[in-house]
This record gives sequence, C-alpha cells and structure tokens, in this order.
Amino acid sequence: MKTNPPQKTNKPKPIWAYGIIAVFIIFATLMVSFAIVASKHKSNLVITDYYKAEIEFQQQINKADNYSHLAVKPLIYYDSAAQNLSIKWNRDITNKPIIGYLTLYRPNDPSKDVKFSLTSAEFSIPSSLLKKGKYLAKLDWAMEGKSYYHQQIIMVK
Repeated sequence: MKTNPPQKTNKPKPIWAYGIIAVFIIFATLMVSFAIVASKHKSNLVITDYYKAEIEFQQQINKADNYSHLAVKPLIYYDSAAQNLSIKWNRDITNKPIIGYLTLYRPNDPSKDVKFSLTSAEFSIPSSLLKKGKYLAKLDWAMEGKSYYHQQIIMVK
C-alpha cells in the first residue's frame, strides 16, 4: 500500500508578529523625533545666578514691605496717546532726590529686557525704545535712606 505524503494546509501566517514590530518601529521613530525637536527648543533661564538671587531675595521682600507702607504709591503706566511709559509719583516725592532703577523684563525673550536709571522723579520713556508686548516692570529705588521695590505688569501697544 502506497501512502500519500501529507498535504500542506494553507494556514494563514500570523500577522500579529508584524504588528508588534510595526508598533515598536513607530514608537522608536516618535521618540527620536521628539528628542530632536526638544533639543532644538530654546529654553531661557529667568536668571543665570540663582544662588546670588536667593540671598538677595530677603532684601527685596523688605523693600516691598516698605513700599506697602507708603501712603501714596508711585504708578507705572503706559500712555498710548503720548506713546511713552511714565512713572507718576506723589507730589511730596517729586521734590526729593530719588536713586534707583526701572527694569522692564520680557518673560518670553530676555534679549528685550531693558534697564533704566532713576535720578529724579521726572521719568518718561518713549515707546520707540520698547518693543510691543507684555513687560514686567520692576521699580527699585531709594529715597531718604529707605529702599523700596514694586513690580507690575505693563502692556506696550
């Protein structure tokens, strides 16, 4: 008796193995592309020397406390009609010598930060010196032996 060789059955090949390989390849591609995009992203530090800033922070808190005790506080404002940034002081302060500075800090671009010295109560900056956008105005000054600090958000249009 003659035996026939076993017949090959057409079993479907398992495609799940190819699916798992495809998932790993897609995952690896996404991770590599994420790493490339993240490495090209510019991250600007707010300040470069955090240790020094931490030590000076208590002095800033004391200055802000002195500011909170002022009867009439100075006002930093942008006048869109006159196209300038000004500081409005109390009438009593305008005759007193003031020493300090005004820093206009741009949160999104530190290259646009600007710092101005204060030598008197009359202070105005033309808008041509500033770029349009949001600034954090930091006013730090000394008057009659006492130091003050105030910050507020300014929109230059």
